[in-house]
Amino acid sequence: MSSQPPRDRYLRNSVATNAGIGADRTSINGNNNSSHAGSLPEDIPGVDKMLSDAMKDMSTNERDKAYEEIHGVAEIVHETDDLIVRSVSQLKECLHGISVKPAFDLAWKQNQDYVTDHDFCLMFLRADCFDAAKAAARMVQFLEVKLSIWGEDKLTTRITMSDFGPSGVKALHTIKSMQACPYRDRAGRLIVVSIDKDHQEHIQNDPDDAYLDGRVFWYFAMSLVADDEETQKKGLVFIAYALGLEVADGIREFFWLHTRIGIALPVRVGAFHYCMDKLAVQPIIQLMAFGMDRKILSRMRLFVGECDRNLVEYAFV
Repeated sequence: MSSQPPRDRYLRNSVATNAGIGADRTSINGNNNSSHAGSLPEDIPGVDKMLSDAMKDMSTNERDKAYEEIHGVAEIVHETDDLIVRSVSQLKECLHGISVKPAFDLAWKQNQDYVTDHDFCLMFLRADCFDAAKAAARMVQFLEVKLSIWGEDKLTTRITMSDFGPSGVKALHTIKSMQACPYRDRAGRLIVVSIDKDHQEHIQNDPDDAYLDGRVFWYFAMSLVADDEETQKKGLVFIAYALGLEVADGIREFFWLHTRIGIALPVRVGAFHYCMDKLAVQPIIQLMAFGMDRKILSRMRLFVGECDRNLVEYAFV
């Protein structure tokens, strides 16, 4: 019997499969009679246990780095021309070593320049602190998720508002639920805020809005990261306000889709703060935590009640 934790085994067969390391890819675009968010996991451990396990399984050095990043005092990688050239070369070697990567292979056939573009590769390396193997896995997963939500014809193109088609006006309304603050934290990191109650209102009457909201999340995040070298280097802080959120129909699928998209994006999340006014939303937090990798999970903090006063401790409110 495998000694691998159940959560990790599930991720290898669902979310992390998109990095070419597991079973068949789970669709998240509604094809093959599946939901937009793919199959939801069952028998999920408690949030406290997942957070505890994430920290427990890390080395002392890794835990120190997690605490430093959460509080905005971590050092960023010192980039040199030699490091960049060597890392890009290693990234390409690692990509070649991943045997199962259907979306990447399709992108390669469509447009090699897209997947080998220097700036494109550099985004993924920066997101994983120049760990070429992790950056390669993230890029493969990124293309898998992009293929799932945007389709083959958009796989090797930059997504713009025109790609939303007739849904463009609704997309503009949805995008108001997520905003980048006009200031950065003391580490120079971008602060992104999401109002989860607004997301719920968008999808309450039309399940397809969850899919649109996922596309908007993709577009919003990539528009922040793609041309912002400072954010690529320093990462970002994500704050989600779940005040007034209800665990209603469709909301779990929505958050599972967002989690799958989020872990594939080429950006480092230095801290993830989730603010709620009641413990009833814990099933949603539980689902999101289950879908996160250990690095993000170790940087997640939960607040109940007076969230802003608690966030002061982290020196950006």
